[in-house]
Amino acid sequence: MIYTIENEQLKVSVSDFGAELVSVYSKDRASECMWQPDVRYWDRQAPILFPVCGRFVDLKYYYEGKPYDMECHGFAWNTEFKLGELTSDSVTLVLTENDKTLKGYPFKFKYEVIYSLDGNVVKNEFRVTNTDSKKLYFSVGGHPGFSVPMAEGEEFEDYYVDFGKECHPEIIHGFNSGRDFEPYPVQDDRYIPLTHPLFDEDGVFLRNTSGFIAIRSRKSNRAVEVSYHGFPYVGIWHWPFTDAPYVCIEPWYTVPRSNGKVPNVETDVEMLTLEPNGIYTNFFDVKFI
Repeated sequence: MIYTIENEQLKVSVSDFGAELVSVYSKDRASECMWQPDVRYWDRQAPILFPVCGRFVDLKYYYEGKPYDMECHGFAWNTEFKLGELTSDSVTLVLTENDKTLKGYPFKFKYEVIYSLDGNVVKNEFRVTNTDSKKLYFSVGGHPGFSVPMAEGEEFEDYYVDFGKECHPEIIHGFNSGRDFEPYPVQDDRYIPLTHPLFDEDGVFLRNTSGFIAIRSRKSNRAVEVSYHGFPYVGIWHWPFTDAPYVCIEPWYTVPRSNGKVPNVETDVEMLTLEPNGIYTNFFDVKFI
């Protein structure tokens, strides 16, 4: 089912399948801002990542000595949520454990995804509650894709990434390669020009950024700005070796580094943890200009 929320500037649609943001119509732009699925390039739009970001080696992990399967980016993006609350300008979707999730993720939880509007900003909020009697291991992140170019008569290469201020990001080349983060050169310590070959490594995943990233046009005032101060990592991505007309901006809390081996989530890989009855919240904001 699709739920719609709206204010004077935006009309937003969210699917209960994956709690996925499927449309942001800007009334100021008079146009759709989100990438719309195209099997030539990518058939999703804004997957929500839980309980992992990225992929473990062999799509497996160990917990208490037992192996479990875990698909890339976890299972929430590919699972139907239930409606928690719907108002004119906000929607809350809820996922809890079930027989299927418990087979690959032996934890009880409540995962809420909340979208709310403030002018031309969509707030993407995550709330995780540990409803189990043991420690919960998890991560959260976003994967929204935005159409680029954003205005008629412009090209992909007319756009660039802007960190908003001087920063000195570091890149990871392959999560399971055993390599550490390395300095990543940016123009004037702030900018990355957009080109399609930029993504041939399957994404640019960075840390030590400013907590802010924008995709801006050199030819118009069009832009998407993402504020993600609660997330240590951010990726920019489109399908590699293509001329895909979109870019994903991906705030992640963890990256799945495990030096080429299937990890034990208790000891070998970076994960968030919650004690029983604990609650974790985080969010990122997307502004459409």
